[in-house]
Amino acid sequence: MLKNNRYIIIVVLCVVIPLLESLSPATLWGLKFESPLVMANLGNIILVLKIVSVATAAYLLFYQQRAIADAFNRSTFKVTFFSTFYILAALQLVVLFWGLVSFLISPSNDFFHYEKTIDDQTFYVHNADSGALGGELHVYLKCPLALNRYKLEPIGSVEWLKNFDLTVVDNTVVLSSSDTPDGVEQVYKLPIGGASCGK
Repeated sequence: MLKNNRYIIIVVLCVVIPLLESLSPATLWGLKFESPLVMANLGNIILVLKIVSVATAAYLLFYQQRAIADAFNRSTFKVTFFSTFYILAALQLVVLFWGLVSFLISPSNDFFHYEKTIDDQTFYVHNADSGALGGELHVYLKCPLALNRYKLEPIGSVEWLKNFDLTVVDNTVVLSSSDTPDGVEQVYKLPIGGASCGK
């Protein structure tokens, strides 16, 4: 049915692996290594690698078409293979380039990820957006796992604050900011409650 062909193997790997990674809910299938900021920065690098990978597959499909086609004994399999991988490569390139444009025009990852350690507890705040559209700050307790990984225990969410400070008072996370249009300090309190890094 199919002769051994290195181009087919390369095309399949260069299309399928980026597709599976893109379809996963988090970077590198939810690896959660070091911190959300590290994973966001790694995600940007992986985005570029996926573009290169899929572009390589598209190049081989086009410029090594005869060599790939000769590996198939039946025209049905040949048509199915080329149709499937041309479509998958084209769709991925569109989506990945859109992701690259979004990355280039959006603020740096530091804007979206904030961490602070207080008394051996590390708190992570995810900035949902710039605040212009009524964004939120999602607050988590960051818990260490083996092999320098982590997990996030949700504490709660508050309205978006600009240039906020995070403190802990009486087992309550306090987010405050004086960087407001009227200069009046905004303060939000979230009880830590059941969020714990217990074994």
